[in-house]
Amino acid sequence: MNKTAFRDPTTAWKIGGHWRMVVASRRKQRGMAYLYRSRDFRKWIKAKHPLHSVPNTGSYFPEARDKYVVGKGFVDGWNGLRFDYGNFYASKTFFDPSKNRRILWGWTNESDAAQDDAQKGWAGLQAIPRKVWLDPSGKQLLQWPIEEIETLRGQNVQLSNQELKSGEHIEVKGITAAQVDVDITFSIPNLDKAEPFDPSWTNAQDLCGLKGSTVQGGVGPFGLLTLASEKLEEYTPVFFRVFTGLYKHVVLLCSDSGRLITRWWRVSGLGEKHASLLEYIHW
Repeated sequence: MNKTAFRDPTTAWKIGGHWRMVVASRRKQRGMAYLYRSRDFRKWIKAKHPLHSVPNTGSYFPEARDKYVVGKGFVDGWNGLRFDYGNFYASKTFFDPSKNRRILWGWTNESDAAQDDAQKGWAGLQAIPRKVWLDPSGKQLLQWPIEEIETLRGQNVQLSNQELKSGEHIEVKGITAAQVDVDITFSIPNLDKAEPFDPSWTNAQDLCGLKGSTVQGGVGPFGLLTLASEKLEEYTPVFFRVFTGLYKHVVLLCSDSGRLITRWWRVSGLGEKHASLLEYIHW
């Protein structure tokens, strides 16, 4: 195999005395999925014919990275939807036979410069594992953190019946963990001021960039300011917007790392400064 056209091997599986693995590659302008087998995990034999191929994808072959059956139907090429429009890359799944479920892992990669990654000693982390399954109609793929995550819970912090006006923040005190699971409900009196949803907005990630956390809308942005510094010089907003669609309201959920300024402090010679573990509810 051309070593410059090799990427995204699947997790190997063993059946009938052979290990098997699918590898993404390229033949001319077609993305190829090649199937290999091995008895000892050292010497691999390629199948005579490709398992699958798609034109005009180069060596970036979506199907080669992870393929499994969740029900009837199949979407080829680039026409499928994403698991997650946030910081979620190179996902892999495996089947857990003990609980009859498929578990999804994703990589939350870092957005710092390469030299900063080298200085830190890390450049990303594994996202929380999720169970994925089809809804009863078979048309929507659902996902939720696996139930084992519940065993990691610690202190419970609650706030209720808080009224927020435009531009206000309410600090959620008592959070000491590096990671938290937030369950929050917003009650909005009416949605009369919601912006009309443009049918051409088909990419949620692009729309989050267009309608960032500082762009005022009819209903929104509102949500959480996470990992906030004492004076809110630095924070990561996780926010919502509500639009009026043709037949129903459309809710957009975004996060924005544009307020992260830790690297600016370091480059300016002001030393390391990191956001404290404060959290704010924001309208």
